[in-house]
Amino acid sequence: MSGSALFRLYRATGNLFYLELLRDTAHNLTQYLSRADQPIRACHSQIQAGNLSAGKAAPPGWMNERVNMSDWEGDENIGEIFYGPCWSEVSLMLTYVEVPGVYVQPDTGFVFAMDHVNARLLKRDSEEVEIELMNPTWFDASVRVFVENSVECGQALGLNPLWSRPQYEVPAGRALVVKLACKRRLKSEAVFNLSSAG
Repeated sequence: MSGSALFRLYRATGNLFYLELLRDTAHNLTQYLSRADQPIRACHSQIQAGNLSAGKAAPPGWMNERVNMSDWEGDENIGEIFYGPCWSEVSLMLTYVEVPGVYVQPDTGFVFAMDHVNARLLKRDSEEVEIELMNPTWFDASVRVFVENSVECGQALGLNPLWSRPQYEVPAGRALVVKLACKRRLKSEAVFNLSSAG
């Protein structure tokens, strides 16, 4: 339910399409999360039926499997949901736990962001790579970075492969420069503190 199978397919095949599809899926999921600053409203037909009061919004943290982007249920339901949470909340939580925010191969210099951050390679040598994590959003980001050499892609992932991976806090509109060791046994470290975006 998280899309982690696409990450595993990329590692097995090297086909970038799977990482791109995973990034699109992870970015899309968060659009349907009701937030205090951007609530998702219940559909007009439920309000008219007397089930809900006018303007009733899903509480922050709720997601629904149906967000109408067309008039297939009638013009009054465009962009709205029926009032109730469901499995899609679990799918979003699993995506956070099972899908890395950024994937890095230090030996090849390959860097790919799946989270709502930008990641770019700054420099690379035989010992380490230096990448910049830039958060262009209005929200602080906690980014888990999956680091492995290209030859490790051929090894199957066990359960919860992200638990031991480094995680970095990147405040809204800021950047963080990080050094990552080319050998996984060495710990990665943030080398520059937060800098202004831009």
